[in-house]
Amino acid sequence: MDWTRNSAFSQSKDEASPSPAKGGGRLNPIYDTLDSGIIVPQSVFRDEEDVLDQEGGVPPLSSLGRSDVPVSADAFEYTDPIHGKEIAAAALGSDRPEEERFEQVLRRLVTDEMQVADGIHTFGEICVNRADDLRSLASGLVEETPQYHALVKDAAELEAEGQTWSLLWYLFAIEDLSFPAGKGGNFVSGAGFVKTVRQHATDVVFQDGVLNRAARIVAWLEAGHAKRYPEPKQGVGRKDGIWMETKAMLDGGGRFGEEKGGVHVSRIDPDAMVREQAKISADNAKDEERLAKIIWRFVKSGRLSEAARVCQYVGQPWRAVSLTGYGMHGPLPLGASAEEADEEETGARQSETLAGEIENGVGSKLLWRWACHAASKRISESIDATGYGVYESAVYALLAGDIKRAVRACDSWEDVLWVHLRCWLEYHVDSYLVEQAGRGTSCLDGIDMSEDAGNLESPHEWPITDISRQMPPNLEEAITMGTASYGGVEVGSIDRTKRYRKIQVDLALGKMEELLDTLIHLIVPETGSEETQQQEMCPPGLMRFSAHLALMLWKMNLVTTAQDEGTPLYTKLNDGLQKLLWIYTVHLIDTSAYSLVPSYLVHLRLGLRRTTMQLLLEESTCNETITSTQQILVLCQQWFGTYAGQGDFADDETLVSIRQFCDKSRESSLGGPIIRAQRMCWFFFEDSYREEATRRAVVLCRDFSLSGIQGTLAALHLLKEVIPTAIGSENGLLSLCSRPEELSQFPDVVELICWERYFEILREYLLWEEIYGAAVQNMLESDDKEESQKALLDLEHDTVSLLNGITEFIMMEGMEWISRTTYNDVSTAKELEASIVIMPADTNLNDLSVYPAFSDASQTDQICTFIAKICMGIIDSDSGIYFDAVPTDNREMPHQVLLRLWMDKSKPDPFADTCISVFSTILKNGIKIGEDTIDVLASSITSTHDISSAICQGCCLPRLVLPVAVLREALAYMGSTASMENADIILKKAEHGWRDLWSDADLSELRAHIESGSKLLSS
Repeated sequence: MDWTRNSAFSQSKDEASPSPAKGGGRLNPIYDTLDSGIIVPQSVFRDEEDVLDQEGGVPPLSSLGRSDVPVSADAFEYTDPIHGKEIAAAALGSDRPEEERFEQVLRRLVTDEMQVADGIHTFGEICVNRADDLRSLASGLVEETPQYHALVKDAAELEAEGQTWSLLWYLFAIEDLSFPAGKGGNFVSGAGFVKTVRQHATDVVFQDGVLNRAARIVAWLEAGHAKRYPEPKQGVGRKDGIWMETKAMLDGGGRFGEEKGGVHVSRIDPDAMVREQAKISADNAKDEERLAKIIWRFVKSGRLSEAARVCQYVGQPWRAVSLTGYGMHGPLPLGASAEEADEEETGARQSETLAGEIENGVGSKLLWRWACHAASKRISESIDATGYGVYESAVYALLAGDIKRAVRACDSWEDVLWVHLRCWLEYHVDSYLVEQAGRGTSCLDGIDMSEDAGNLESPHEWPITDISRQMPPNLEEAITMGTASYGGVEVGSIDRTKRYRKIQVDLALGKMEELLDTLIHLIVPETGSEETQQQEMCPPGLMRFSAHLALMLWKMNLVTTAQDEGTPLYTKLNDGLQKLLWIYTVHLIDTSAYSLVPSYLVHLRLGLRRTTMQLLLEESTCNETITSTQQILVLCQQWFGTYAGQGDFADDETLVSIRQFCDKSRESSLGGPIIRAQRMCWFFFEDSYREEATRRAVVLCRDFSLSGIQGTLAALHLLKEVIPTAIGSENGLLSLCSRPEELSQFPDVVELICWERYFEILREYLLWEEIYGAAVQNMLESDDKEESQKALLDLEHDTVSLLNGITEFIMMEGMEWISRTTYNDVSTAKELEASIVIMPADTNLNDLSVYPAFSDASQTDQICTFIAKICMGIIDSDSGIYFDAVPTDNREMPHQVLLRLWMDKSKPDPFADTCISVFSTILKNGIKIGEDTIDVLASSITSTHDISSAICQGCCLPRLVLPVAVLREALAYMGSTASMENADIILKKAEHGWRDLWSDADLSELRAHIESGSKLLSS
């Protein structure tokens, strides 16, 4: 027979509202609730399981760079993460497009479309470009507005993050130790293997790991300066370095007109101001200061050759020579400058350099250092007299390694750090070169150093004491001293950009343990700490940065090695990295960025991964459409499929998680009926899960059949909405069969179709009961008896249709299907066990996301006591069957009762009958507390199929038979002449053949309706 047909009271889900029967009357509020949309809760994050379990797992990004893990690049869609600037309203809201771009880069890393070094570089570029977008947007707003400040603050944070990614790239992405100092150019043709001073210097940086690390940090700082000041010479004229105004004034009689204050020069040679402690023309002084500042910026950017070219351009070739006494690119060019120097220092130029160095040795280079020191000292001493010289003195001080004079021109945290590290690096490189050349080689012979004689370590040695005493003893101290200014590196700083300083320092020193502590402290400060009270909520950007940094550190093996495995440090560091990644993953779930989550889930270890997966499934189920959740499932399958069967990954990790998700809602009662129905969509998305999904839907329908009106509405939502939408079919449940024409070969599908018809009948009957009751009441109270009676009689057609539908369902074996026992249950457990959760019957339909509960803990305890008495009265003490009735351990829905029966598997025969007897007695007769009887419902049946089938039959069949008696009585009251032969057959069988399925109260009610109907029919 066709179980999918609709009766007169059935309604398409596409109809806007139910059509009342012709007799009018108030619509059933139950029906209203179903058709107006069932209430779905907005779930919140629950701290349910140990977040950082100790289970081992596949190391994150374990397949990166591995040829034994084939991953198709076509499995993921990718869009360029750099281009296509997306600003507009998104920048003013909570949307952060950089999150999507970071995830896209991560996809390319996993599929080996991108190397890790390129990925790190791209992360930095994403941040910088996004910061530019925000600043561009801010420029169109009125300053001092909240929106303007928010954009500027976000841009500054992104720039700081971009700098941190850049530091990571400089420190670890390039493994070649010739970076960043280069190779010093090629060997000179015909000179054998004799090396230039720069080549020796690059050898030192190559061989010494500490110096190499210092050089990489300096190269990073100089590259950052270069980006901030790409064209520092803008606005410089060709003659800006020539003191034309000063010369004109001197030619005019040596007077400076209206200019007053101090003594003015009498000559215009370069040393005039310092030598005479005098000033030049105000216009020339401004040009000099501007030029000195430009040179300082070039030097900070590592572009000494560019500074020399600017000096040549403005008419100061003498200054260009003074800057390049150690070579056109300086003593030790790094990064891009080193590459440029390697390209230029070839052929004739390289030969000339080597010849001069062979003739003069390293001493000429050190002599130039001393000259820079002397110039810086003299210029700084004349600043008060000349009103000029801060930047010029700093340039020569930096070239001499004089930290205290160089920092006077610094205007940022990065500047100060750069001065300390650049001076420290070159000091140690020079020391190596002097030692290699031999201390006996004089570099200062014939030089009048009487003013500095007291500062020399010995008459002919460099560096002088003034330089040596400033030098930090080691790299860590150099960084510490360099970061002491401009607010230092406090972890608890409210300034977002300053938070990155500590991260950068930890990275620079390679202190990974401190780095993780810093990140965790920034993201999750200790409760009650001062930082907790001062800090604003952790910015999402910091969480994103920390998660991706953890992944990159894992990939590059910068945290721990295989040899460290099992040590406390190994455990602590890996726990910390997992926590950072987990926090960001939860943030994505919390902000509904569900499509990004699978990319990060796969890098969490087993327990943490599955716990977070449960949260993803729960939140997306509550907040997304079924179509959207299906897309999330596809992403999870793609990502989990990448690691299927490896390490702690199951062959189908997605299926395992979905099972846990659906089981959790039943076993722990965390979700009400509608939540349980919605969760089933995950099973029906995938064709390969279809058989298990159908079986689980059957079990869930059995649960719903014991859950009263709430269960009826949830079951209809499952069978008519969730499943058809999930499988993408307009044919409803029939689409679950691969061959619909052979439906009988798919018993689970047939049972679902029967359940659908069963719950439709219950809903139709509830609606009819409401309308019929209103019509009868109206007839009894109305003054117009004829009209009110006519309205009642108009219900006859619908009443007949409903009665025929119920009797047909019963007589055509619908009940046999929904209570079938042909399952062949096989259990390997040592014990047989069955349980149900008991709750009060409640017709409140305001929220179907929760099940009803008893009033309080006291009443729940009384219920447990009563149930225990029933169990003791039914269970034979010698049967070996045990029971337990306790309050459920449920934080979301407390005050319910868990009834559990179990016995040793060696005595299976009496167990099923005992369980059926106990459960049926409680559900049919209710709970007596004093003089009151509380009707109860049940959910979460956990038992063998034969037990649940018997319980369902005992509860469901009376729920259909009683309406048959009521409808028969109503038709008799209406004076209907319709045939009620089938109804009489069913009622007769109910009184006798099905006697054991009825409670005493229900049987009395049934007989009363039968007798009343019979009297009306016979009258």
